[in-house]
Parts: sequence; structure tokens; C-alpha cells
Amino acid sequence: EKSIEREVSRLIIKSQNLALYSPMQESHFGLGFASYTHFTSPIRRYSDLALHRLLKELLFHQAKGCSYLLEETPELC
Repeated sequence: EKSIEREVSRLIIKSQNLALYSPMQESHFGLGFASYTHFTSPIRRYSDLALHRLLKELLFHQAKGCSYLLEETPELC
């Protein structure tokens, strides 16, 4: 039965689409969220660093000067 579980898991994962990066608001089917984003360590990709900066500005109003990133977001995606 373990081999059946592994095969089913493999097929489910294989059937899922790769990540799509977009400046538009996107939902996450698996999580059931209407709005969704994800990021990794800000040292890995510039887009992740930009997202960290934008979230900090939005949440804490501390990252002044990052609003320009909103205009650049489509290019980062």
C-alpha cells in the first residue's frame, strides 16, 4: 500500500502547474485563499527582497521610499 500512496502522491504533484508569477491578485486553489503570495529568503531572488520591502512598508510604514517597487512589480514577475 505504501507504493500505491507514493504513486498517487507523485501523480498529484506532477499534475499541478508550476508557479505563475504575476503582479495581479491571484488565488491559491489548494489553500483556498482569495489572495496569495509566497517568497523565500530575500538573499535568494531580487523579487523576494522587493516583496519583503513592500510588506514592511505596508505593515509598519517603516520602509519609506519603497513605493517605487509597485511600479516595477510587473517587470520583476
